[in-house]
Amino acid sequence: MNKFKLITIVTALGLFAIFSSCNDDEVDYIVTQTDLKTQATETALVDVILADVELQGESAFERNDNTFILEKKEDNPSVNVKINTVEKYMIIDFGSGIEGIKGFVRKGKIIVNYTGGFWNEGDSVKYSFKDYYIDDNKVEGNKEFIRLKPVLIEGVSKPKTKVTVDIKIVKADESGVVTRKSDRVRVWEEGSATRKIWVDDKFSLTGTSWGKYSNGKDYTITITEPLLVSMDCPNSIVGGEVEVKNNKWTQVVNFGDGTCDNFYEITKGDVSFPMVW
Repeated sequence: MNKFKLITIVTALGLFAIFSSCNDDEVDYIVTQTDLKTQATETALVDVILADVELQGESAFERNDNTFILEKKEDNPSVNVKINTVEKYMIIDFGSGIEGIKGFVRKGKIIVNYTGGFWNEGDSVKYSFKDYYIDDNKVEGNKEFIRLKPVLIEGVSKPKTKVTVDIKIVKADESGVVTRKSDRVRVWEEGSATRKIWVDDKFSLTGTSWGKYSNGKDYTITITEPLLVSMDCPNSIVGGEVEVKNNKWTQVVNFGDGTCDNFYEITKGDVSFPMVW
């Protein structure tokens, strides 16, 4: 999804993954503040970078221009974009560093290879990187979309995309490396007719992601009921359920029935308790 608000989704999932990292001799649901901060931050870091990469790529392609100013302060140089519609590639070059309006500083290149018309069924869009950094966090690996056959729901055709990720983030503070792999499917439930307007977008997500934090701890997050994402809601996730596991723990997180509110519920075994964003 090409939206910065994904960070709210991922920060929440990061917290849930943290709850699953306790050892058997620790008290249920209790982790240190250091673990809480580090693992939540790292999970959010990976996904906000991935969301930003997609945002930059899709926005540049939609404008089909040599330069574009999305996420760029007016007094900074323009981002240079080269689009080759014959060989089907795009290079987004941030040079030695450009600060965006949200405060991110990007440098290096995002390379996009695509097939077909970029948006059509069967098209693939693959993002890779050359000396690319965001806020001095080095990004390596790739993210790929495969446009699937749209789904017809109540007479409405909705774009469907398979999303795979194999990414590594070398942290700017030199504290380690965070990895992420994922295999998910995204359905664009509403807003696909207005690609340049994000506030009317609604998505559903299914699938699994997994990886390691910089401290070496594994995590796996499986969506057991489709996550409902509403971009006009402050906390984005408004429904669905995920299961969070490591080698010893399993917990279920329920986000509700689609209502835009600040509540979700965590369950471990027979014990459930409400949480507030």
